[in-house]
Order: sequence, then structure tokens, then C-alpha cells
Amino acid sequence: MSLELLEQAEQAVAESRFEDALTLALQAREIAPSDTSVLDMLADVYIELGDTNQAKLALTEGIRFDKTCDRILALAALSEGQEALMLFNSAAEKLAAEAASVEVIARNF
Repeated sequence: MSLELLEQAEQAVAESRFEDALTLALQAREIAPSDTSVLDMLADVYIELGDTNQAKLALTEGIRFDKTCDRILALAALSEGQEALMLFNSAAEKLAAEAASVEVIARNF
């Protein structure tokens, strides 16, 4: 059910129907509150609507469940000052760690 709502929200975004997309994404979140795809969609829709505070909350919630570099960087881009710097550094450290892991795996083959 949340997948259908998410697909409908994506379609609404593609058609620039952002209020409809928000309604659909919020319904999807009620069904699957820890689904990071839903939280990412919410963040995207809030950005389109100009509500950066709600976008940051959705991204922060998504990071709680899955700390990806993309999500951290998106949150950093919406942040300012020390908070933005801390988030960019966090993403850089995560990328460096992932690169080191890939290098170790590649050496073992």
C-alpha cells in the first residue's frame, strides 16, 4: 500500500502537483513510518514547497534509519554554519570509510 502511495506521490511531483504529492507521501508515512524512500519523498516535496524546516526533519528521520551519504549531504545543503560543516564532514568521513572498505575488498580478490 505505501509503495502505491509513493508511486502516486512521484507522479504528482512529476506533474508539479506538490500539495497532492505531500498528501500522498504523508499517507505513505502513516503506513510505513520507517521507510526511508517515503521520508526522502517527503523531504523532496517539502523542498519543492519551500518548507526547508520540514524537509530537514524528514531527512533527519531518514538518517536515523539509514545513514547514507546522499541523505547527509542533502541535509547539509539545507543547513547553515557549523551544522552544515559538521554534516559535510560526516559525509566525507563516511565516504572515506566506504572507499577504504572497497579498496580492502579489491585487494583481496
